[in-house]
Amino acid sequence: MSCQEPANSSQLVMNHRAKSAVLTALADNEMMKILASAMNQSKSVNEILKETNISHTPAFRKTKWLLEEGLIIVDKIIITAD
Repeated sequence: MSCQEPANSSQLVMNHRAKSAVLTALADNEMMKILASAMNQSKSVNEILKETNISHTPAFRKTKWLLEEGLIIVDKIIITAD
C-alpha cells in the first residue's frame, strides 16, 4: 500500500472543522435527506420538509446547523404573508 498525492489536492477538505462537519452530516440520516433535497435546486425549508417528511423542529435545527457549518447556503430570502 502506498500513499499518493491526489491528482487534484484542492478537492481535499483540509480544515479540521470542515472535515468534522462533513462527517457529522454524512452520519446523520436526516441531514443527508436535507442535503440531497437541496443539492440540485434551491428550495425553502418548507419545501424540504414536504419532500423529506422530516418533522419541523429537527429539520429547522439541522438546517440551521448546516448553514452555520457552511454546508448549505441561503440562495434568496422571500417574505410572504404567512
